[in-house]
Amino acid sequence: MKKNFHPPILPRFLLRLLTELVSVENKSVNSFLTLEFFVKYLFCLFLCVSSVFAEETVRPVRIYVDIVGDLFHAGHVAFLKKAKSFGDYLIVGVLADDTVEEYKREPIITLEDRVKVVEACRYVDQVVVAPPLRLTEEMIRDLEIDYVVHGDDFNPALLEDQYGVSLKLGIFKTVPYTPGISTTQIIERIVNRYDCGEFRKKK
Repeated sequence: MKKNFHPPILPRFLLRLLTELVSVENKSVNSFLTLEFFVKYLFCLFLCVSSVFAEETVRPVRIYVDIVGDLFHAGHVAFLKKAKSFGDYLIVGVLADDTVEEYKREPIITLEDRVKVVEACRYVDQVVVAPPLRLTEEMIRDLEIDYVVHGDDFNPALLEDQYGVSLKLGIFKTVPYTPGISTTQIIERIVNRYDCGEFRKKK
């Protein structure tokens, strides 16, 4: 989050006050304690403190992605890292099992465990548990989402169905798919090695 420092803005008024403070030595104590002087003093003090500590806060750019995160692997990490490069604050929606089943197989890892793993990723700032599959304009507004990011390996028909709102708003971005690793490939490796007898106890 960027902060800009603002220097004091009333040097002339300060100079005038200092002049009064010096000249007050030649005045009576009663004159020094006049209401007018203290009003000037307090007002000047307030402006000085306000100007010295005034900071302009720039709102962080908020990125949203949704993932299954099943058998969380290096491809997931690479995707989250790329997504966060579009802004400052990464929100990750971890889809529920029944939601995932609408367009692919049921996850192997439970939603609770998938959430814990995603939360532990260094690039993630916030996790939304079981978000809707089709991102709504209301959710975009409530979460103050600036960009919605997804991998470029998406089916065009599903893309329009699930991300139609963000496409319409012009906030949808894609990042390159990480080749060579996926949850499906990991499952296939396990099945193949099991079929070859690699997981059976050696006598």
